[in-house]
Amino acid sequence: MRRLLSLTILALSLVACSSDDERAYPSVVTEMVVMRSDDTGTIRSFVTDAQKSYVLVKPYTGVKANAAWRMLLGYALEESGEASVYAMEPVVVLRDSTTSEDLRRDPIGFVSCWRSGRYVNLHLRPKTQGGVHYWAYARESATNNGGGGTTYSLLLHHRQGDDPTAYSTDAYLSIPVDSVSKEISNSDSIIITMATFDGQRSCRLGLSH
Repeated sequence: MRRLLSLTILALSLVACSSDDERAYPSVVTEMVVMRSDDTGTIRSFVTDAQKSYVLVKPYTGVKANAAWRMLLGYALEESGEASVYAMEPVVVLRDSTTSEDLRRDPIGFVSCWRSGRYVNLHLRPKTQGGVHYWAYARESATNNGGGGTTYSLLLHHRQGDDPTAYSTDAYLSIPVDSVSKEISNSDSIIITMATFDGQRSCRLGLSH
């Protein structure tokens, strides 16, 4: 998706809003979340991938109304049960671009992949000079895995464009499991294959709850 730069600016502005808290640095939890704004353009809470919802100590105002953002959030729970935000990284939610006529597999650096809630997540290290990259995924196959389920093989679509491969930066991406199949079972799995600077790399993740 082309929204990575704007999401980064949003993340920095949101964290800046709460940077005036000068208390001792608390015990911070870092995990993937979804933040939504209401019809007034205010973010009042967030939901983790474990479907736990927390109200923000300091709501964020002046953002796009009725919108959703996926973030890697560093937060601490207060005695009130509310959450204070201390760090935030934008997460690109990948779309299914199987039918695209311009699928690219420009190389990236691979760090990790994991499953959380209804998402499959990737931590990657593309090389950039500050330009815009395009991310998506493409379906390669769906086969019987011999265990009573289906293995969905996906290819990571990454287009570097005209951005020079200058320096490494962190990128966080998520694939909604229900965008791969509406009927996922505990026996199913997903394999994501990508081109890296060290050659082709695949990671396999089970989809059991």
